[in-house]
Amino acid sequence: LIDAPLCRSLVIESSDDETILFFTFHSLIMDYPSLAIFISELTKAYYHVVTDKNIDLEPSKIQYTDYVFWQRSILQPEKKK
Repeated sequence: LIDAPLCRSLVIESSDDETILFFTFHSLIMDYPSLAIFISELTKAYYHVVTDKNIDLEPSKIQYTDYVFWQRSILQPEKKK
């Protein structure tokens, strides 16, 4: 974990009309919901490049700070008076 990158990518051109893109992520930076968002946005970006149409990426409704507050509420519940 100290030496290795947390994210790696590899592009392989398997033929003149086919390219394969690989990603690996450490579990510290990518969980399943985050992976789903990543794949969705990557697909939209690819579509934009291929079709030259505008990309419509909406801002995330939940930010990292929301997650931190949620996690703290689970790990450190308020003491009852």
